[in-house]
Amino acid sequence: DTMIPSANKPRFDIIKLDCEGAECFFLTRYKHFSTVKAVLVEWHTIPNRVIAEYILDREGFTCLRGRGEEGLHEGFSISYGCQIWMRT
Repeated sequence: DTMIPSANKPRFDIIKLDCEGAECFFLTRYKHFSTVKAVLVEWHTIPNRVIAEYILDREGFTCLRGRGEEGLHEGFSISYGCQIWMRT
C-alpha cells in the first residue's frame, strides 16, 4: 500500500500467487477482492496455508481443488501445496 496508492492499484479477474512464502503478505493487503473471480495460490508453510484459506473463505471464495505435501526431503522438513479458489 505504500508503494502504489490504493486508487491506482490494478483490479484483476484472476490472481495467481507463487510468492515463495509471501502469499499472506499479498492476501492481507490486497483490497480489491470484490472484482476477483478466481485465485490460484501456491503456499510454502502450513501457517501460510491456514491464513490463506481463512482470508479467501472470508472473502467469499470456495476451494475447488487443493494439493499439498508434507514430510522430509533430503533431511529437510518440507510443506508446500497449491489450491484453486473460485468465487461462490
